[in-house]
Amino acid sequence: MTGCRYHLAAILLTFIASVACSDEPKLTKTEVAKRAKSTVAFVVAKVEIRPRVSGTLQGSAFCVHPSGLFVTNAHVVKGATEIELVLNPSEKNEAVFKASVVRTAETEDLAVLRVESKNPLPALSLGDDSALDQLTDVVACGYPFGSALAFGAKDYPSISTTAGAISSLRKKDGKLELIQLDVTLNPGNSGGPVLDMGGKVIGVAVGGIKGTQVNFAIPVRHVATLLAKPEFTFTAPTIGPTDRGKLIAVEARLVAFVQNADDAEVELEVHNGKVTTRHPMKPVNGMYRTTVVLLPERKGVERVSIAATFSDGTLVGSTLDREFKIGGTAHKLSEVRTIAPSRGEVVLRSNSQVTGKVAGLEAVPVALGGKDVIVDLSAAQELTLRMAGDEPMLVLEVVARRSGKELGRVSRTVLLDEANKVYLAELIPVASKPGPWPLAVGMNGSTEQNLPIKVSGQEYPKGLGLHANNPPATATYQLSRTASVFRTKVAFGDCNGGSVTGPTHFEVYGDGKQLWKSKAITTRGQTDDCLVDVSGVDLLELRVGHTTSGYGAHAVWLDPILIGPDIDTIRRAAGKK
Repeated sequence: MTGCRYHLAAILLTFIASVACSDEPKLTKTEVAKRAKSTVAFVVAKVEIRPRVSGTLQGSAFCVHPSGLFVTNAHVVKGATEIELVLNPSEKNEAVFKASVVRTAETEDLAVLRVESKNPLPALSLGDDSALDQLTDVVACGYPFGSALAFGAKDYPSISTTAGAISSLRKKDGKLELIQLDVTLNPGNSGGPVLDMGGKVIGVAVGGIKGTQVNFAIPVRHVATLLAKPEFTFTAPTIGPTDRGKLIAVEARLVAFVQNADDAEVELEVHNGKVTTRHPMKPVNGMYRTTVVLLPERKGVERVSIAATFSDGTLVGSTLDREFKIGGTAHKLSEVRTIAPSRGEVVLRSNSQVTGKVAGLEAVPVALGGKDVIVDLSAAQELTLRMAGDEPMLVLEVVARRSGKELGRVSRTVLLDEANKVYLAELIPVASKPGPWPLAVGMNGSTEQNLPIKVSGQEYPKGLGLHANNPPATATYQLSRTASVFRTKVAFGDCNGGSVTGPTHFEVYGDGKQLWKSKAITTRGQTDDCLVDVSGVDLLELRVGHTTSGYGAHAVWLDPILIGPDIDTIRRAAGKK
């Protein structure tokens, strides 16, 4: 199964039946260990400690499906650039597989890995942790101390199995959160299975209190939830104003990890501003498909929103679509993005430019406060026009349900006219409150080592370096309501080395209102994507803050861009460098 490689849409759904039967015969500890050993892999994860300096994390993982799915702790593979799973290490049938992370749950400290195998792999069944009790016998398998117990530097360690009992069931609000064991666990056991006497997984070894016999396992219900939760990815179509009224095909592929999921009901939701439409997706030759008009065709006379900039102020209102002339040729306002009457310049919605004398805008009824006011728009320096329903972006969501119960969903944002973009690096901020280092373009801003902005070794010459601070460091840009979308990716710069101060949050504000906040960024290599509607925003403010009392980490906005309708208008409003 190679769902991660599909170029079209992919929906990975996992459904595992994991209830243990109470009348199953018990096995001896030796039998449990013998059955489990061939399913438990030694994990070697390569990580970058600092630029050009790598290290390894080691732990354990166990196979949960013959197709090549393994479960381990999230911390065992966190930040890994390469992962190897070794089955039957030091045995004649030793096998080494390259693995990839296909799903994580940071809160539960769990990760799902996939390997490609020509043959089915031995796998463990998931048990039931709801019937566990204190003093219940268990067996744990793994690789304590990792390669330190191997015979040679190039050898892998043999698997270890230990037996013991459950000493406590630690609960929160009546729900089991941790299984306390008297089983001997050491570094390297992390991610290995804890089994009942039926040979089924009831927990995942996670660690314990150093120097004691108090060790813990994550209850198997968290594993079942992680595997049962759908993970969606699909490729959103590219659309633009010229696609108005056209049927657009949207496809999604559904790949089940462990069982056929064809009985799932899949639906496409299209969010256009405040309007949401829903469209069933039907299975066709293994694909889920639908065709939908993402941008409806216009009918009748439309109202046009106008943002007019005069020498002594601005005006925002709307008017009925009407004709005007540029160079003697008639055009409708609905065909236009921007008009500069004094310069005789017009940018059409097709992005083509027309020049000539502008006429027909001397007395236009503009709706202001519910009343029409006659305005001489020909006296404006700049007119920006938008049609009702012309959202700067659409949000597409694929949703899967079974028997009416939602299994999960994924969102993809479709930008309109992404070509009309300008980088913040090209603009002059109207204000900034730096952290320990000043705001810098393409550089980290350090007064001692002003190095290029790099993330995971890649340079970003149009990135912004804004050192996190408490209170937050800020940079503010004047947009004057000329932009539609702000987009960027955020991360820590590589110059932080192996240590960073966190957690750090990136925030975007429009006219004092929070538009977006990143997830907590805590390690190098971790990123978050930002995409927000900034239509009507006058002042755009970027903030980077952390919650500690000391200096924060060097934070970077990777090639942040504003999307127009007209990039020259944005540059004039914000001030081009």
